[in-house]
Amino acid sequence: MQVPILRHLAEKGYKVVLTDANPDCPGKDYSELFYALDIHDAEAHIQLISAFPPGVKDKILGVSCIATDSHKTVAIVAKELGLPGITDHLSNTIGNKVELRKILTSSNVYQPKFVSFTELDALEDILAKINETFEVGDKIIVKPLGWSASKGIKVLEDPSTFRAEIENARTVARTGEIVVEEVVFSDGRLASETSIETLVQHGKVNFLNMVDRVFGDDLIHFKDERLPTKLNLGVEFGHVNPSSRTRDEIDAVIKDLQTLLDSLKIMGVYKDETFILKADILFSKKGPVIIEATPRTSGGWDSSFSSLARGLRIQELALEISLGHEISKEDWVTENRKFVAVVTDANSESIDCLGRTFFGGKLCNDPEAALRSALDSRDANQAL
Repeated sequence: MQVPILRHLAEKGYKVVLTDANPDCPGKDYSELFYALDIHDAEAHIQLISAFPPGVKDKILGVSCIATDSHKTVAIVAKELGLPGITDHLSNTIGNKVELRKILTSSNVYQPKFVSFTELDALEDILAKINETFEVGDKIIVKPLGWSASKGIKVLEDPSTFRAEIENARTVARTGEIVVEEVVFSDGRLASETSIETLVQHGKVNFLNMVDRVFGDDLIHFKDERLPTKLNLGVEFGHVNPSSRTRDEIDAVIKDLQTLLDSLKIMGVYKDETFILKADILFSKKGPVIIEATPRTSGGWDSSFSSLARGLRIQELALEISLGHEISKEDWVTENRKFVAVVTDANSESIDCLGRTFFGGKLCNDPEAALRSALDSRDANQAL
C-alpha cells in the first residue's frame, strides 16, 4: 500500500530512507537507503538517525507514514530532526482507543458503554467491573489494543468463558491495554461502517473523503453469488469509494470530529498542527459513532488505490504536510461521483483481517457495479 507514494516520490526526484521490519518488503526497491526496523520501534529509529552516514541527517526534508499506524514513530522522529509533524502527545492521545472514548464521552459525543483495563489489573477486579457496567442481554466484545485489522476482537457471549477470553486478550494486546465494550447495532443501511479522511488545518476539520466498508451486515445490499454468505464480527470484506451516505450524515460526523479537536485544543494536546485525521464510523440507530481515530491516511488500499482512481491524491497531501508546504484544501478534493471498489479473499472462516489479499475494480456508475468489477479482478487473480 506504500508503493504508489514511493513511485510518486521517485518521479518527483526525492530520495527515500525507508524502514520496514520485512527485509524484502515491496517498497525496498524504491528506497535510496533501507533499514530492516520495526516501524513501531521509535527508539530504534532514533538510534538509526544517530548512525546515519555523514551528510544524510541534514538532508532529510520530511518524515511520514502512509496507510499504517506508525504515527507515533513519525512524531518522535520528526521532533528529533526538527521537522514538521504532530507531537508524540497528540499521536498517543488520538491513537489510544481508551483515551479517545473518555474524551468523546466527556465532550457529550455519543459512545457505547465500555470498560478498560491493563495487564496489571487483577482478573477478579476486571470481571467485577464488567458485571457492574453491562446488563444481562447486552452484547459485548473484547478488543486488545495496539493492533489494526481487527486482531484479537472477540464476542463475549457465555459468562463461563469470560475468564479465558480476558486472559487471551491480555496475551494479544500489544500496548497492554484491553477494552470491553457494548456492541452497537447499525441502522441497517449501506454501509454500517465507514472510514472518513479529513484535513485538520488551523483548528478546523475539513472533509476529504468517506468510503463504505463492507462487513457481514452489509452483504445483503449486494447481489452476487461470489460474495461470502456471512462474515465473522470485525472481518472486513472490502470497501466502496465513495460512501453512499448523505452529505448531512457526513456533516454530522465532521461535527463530532470538530468537537473532538476542540476538546484536544482545550486540553493543550492539539496546538494548531496540520495533519490527516482518519476515523472509522459506525452508523447506529442512535446516529454516527466514532469507533476509532488515527492521525494518518487510510489503509485497506483506500488512499493507495480507490481514492487515486477517483482523482483523490490523499497520500500526496500527507507528503506535502510532512514537508511543511502550505496547503489549500481545494486542491485536494474531487467532485468525481464514480464508484470504485476493493475486495479481499476474506471468507466465512476468517477470524480477523490480517494477511488478506486485495483486488481492485474499475470506475463504475453505482456501488454494486463497482463491487462486481472488483470481484472480476479477484476471479482473474489480479491482486493489488
